[in-house]
Amino acid sequence: MNTNLLKLNNIVFNLDVNSQDDVFNEIARLAVKSNIINSQDDTILITALKTREALTSTGMGAGLAIPHAQDDVIKKPTVMFLRFKQKMDWKAIDDQPVQMAIVLLVPKIQASDLHLNILSSIAQRLLDEKVKEILTSSLSKEEIINALFCEETNEPKIVTKSTNILAITACPVGVAHTYIAADKLKQAAKKLDYGINVETHGAAGVKNSFTNEDIANADAILIASDIGIDLSRFANKKILQVKVSQAIKNPEQLLIDALNNNKVLSAINFSTKNKQNNSSILKHFMTGVSYMVPFVILGGILVALSISLAKIITGNNNATPDDIEFLKYLNIIGASAMYLMIPILGGFIAYSIAGRAALVPAMVASLIGNEGNNFFKFFKVNIIDSVTNKPIDMVPMGFVGALIAGLVAGYLVKWINSWKVPQALSAAIPIFVIPILVGGLLSLTFIFVIGAPISYVMTWVQYGLSWVYGNQNIGLGIAFAMGLLIGAMAGFDIGGPINKVAFFTASTLVTMKIYQPMGTIAAAIPVAPLGMGLSTIIFRKYFDAESRQAGIASLIMGTIGISEGAIPFAIKDPKRAIIANVIGSSIAGGLAGIFSIQNYAQHGGPIMAFLGAVPYGAQTAIFLIIIAVGTLITCFSYGLLLMIKNNELNLKKYNFMKYTTWFKRGK
Repeated sequence: MNTNLLKLNNIVFNLDVNSQDDVFNEIARLAVKSNIINSQDDTILITALKTREALTSTGMGAGLAIPHAQDDVIKKPTVMFLRFKQKMDWKAIDDQPVQMAIVLLVPKIQASDLHLNILSSIAQRLLDEKVKEILTSSLSKEEIINALFCEETNEPKIVTKSTNILAITACPVGVAHTYIAADKLKQAAKKLDYGINVETHGAAGVKNSFTNEDIANADAILIASDIGIDLSRFANKKILQVKVSQAIKNPEQLLIDALNNNKVLSAINFSTKNKQNNSSILKHFMTGVSYMVPFVILGGILVALSISLAKIITGNNNATPDDIEFLKYLNIIGASAMYLMIPILGGFIAYSIAGRAALVPAMVASLIGNEGNNFFKFFKVNIIDSVTNKPIDMVPMGFVGALIAGLVAGYLVKWINSWKVPQALSAAIPIFVIPILVGGLLSLTFIFVIGAPISYVMTWVQYGLSWVYGNQNIGLGIAFAMGLLIGAMAGFDIGGPINKVAFFTASTLVTMKIYQPMGTIAAAIPVAPLGMGLSTIIFRKYFDAESRQAGIASLIMGTIGISEGAIPFAIKDPKRAIIANVIGSSIAGGLAGIFSIQNYAQHGGPIMAFLGAVPYGAQTAIFLIIIAVGTLITCFSYGLLLMIKNNELNLKKYNFMKYTTWFKRGK
């Protein structure tokens, strides 16, 4: 490794600092002094360091932190070594204070491999007790450089020994913890005289992948990961799953535990997720949603496009896709995608719980529940429309049915997989017993037991909402309140669970031919990404180069109705960004409720107006104006909060200072 990365003037002993912020300020000062960054870019570097630290602590334990940053303002790859005058809290993985830091600064254009290579090289050196002693006590800068950058010998991928362990390391960020854990495990295996092969799932992708031969010859599998890992290739192997931090803290004991672990992952009970990620029903639901979203987008856009083109081509606002043959088939494709989204949702909720074997029963039951005429009615009870005096058609179970089918099928299959059966019968369980037993019983339960009651309740919900939105004297205020609520939910976690609950509730109502809630969510969804993107233009000085690029992407994503474009801003500055997003989105939702905006497609954003999903004419114009108003409110709300944070807004004369203290604090 190049010793020029760490220069004498970037090594500081007895640094008088008291907090992380002090350390980051000192790093920026040294970077300016050494011409690593320009003087006007010091705040950008500090922000980059804080942003990385907010994702997960860089405190590696044993009194050491490795803060690092990648940014365009960094001119050349640089390493710094700082030893503090007194220890400080860094939220390290061993909960111990930190007294020294190895800092890594890399230009973004070189960030991919160079960043990881330097980090991995340093991590390998830190496993040497002599190096640790030098870093802790030496007052020779030359000795520090030699300790960190002396030549290393590359170890072979697999050491041929009597005991072979396969290990996977992964962390959410995919940088420091992933590679340090891998090096710790290799060093521990060397001490214990074990053979080991470590596969890293990091920012640079999967490295050192296992072959089929590796897996076949392995005595144990160790998964040190904080993210979901596909375990299907390890069927019938002993497997131990832990957090990545445990591999850094106590690698030797983990290797011993992996070999002594009696848990064997059988061919029929493996999960595609880390066990720790399978404990939450909400996470199972979000897995189903992630697989379902592409169907919603395909179906919603094609349906909207066929409707709008029919009106444009014929010049008749009452025209339908059936009036033009090609558009009729385009509409069929979109409607088919929308029809599939319910069984896809139910199937992949079950898949998240119990793997592939749960897909078929959950999908079939969800499909049964998505047709109101499939249910056996023991009692002939009808809901009469007060206007037409005719019975209302019973609505399907829809998303409710998919949620029930996914959870019930998933947990039933998981239970069946726990049965102790002869090896000869184990292969028949997932392809014969589970589909027929679980799929058949669950579908019959929907038809003869719970389908009709749930459908009856859903029909009342449809009728009640139709009355609310149709009654101008009573429904206007309620529509405004509902719009505020839906908009706030859309802006709160921008694509997360709360956002998805609002979106799919509105989507369900579209299948009931109630289009106003979808119009509300369509107006609220793009406000957060558009508002954040616009703020990087109007309040440019508060954002670094990376955030400005994210702002451009956010504007594009907001235009096509993808709220996730605002996520980078919520991660970097959650307190202020979320408040601004909720304010703008809720106001947009409330206004859409007041004007009873309709949206015939299950998607949002300005693109829906151009595709004709929002009826052409006055509604189109009002819809776009509402989005613009919400966007401006979010943009200027966020700008105001940034000004308060940076003490650039004098509120003393208004006696508001006591209310602004919270916004001035760090994340």
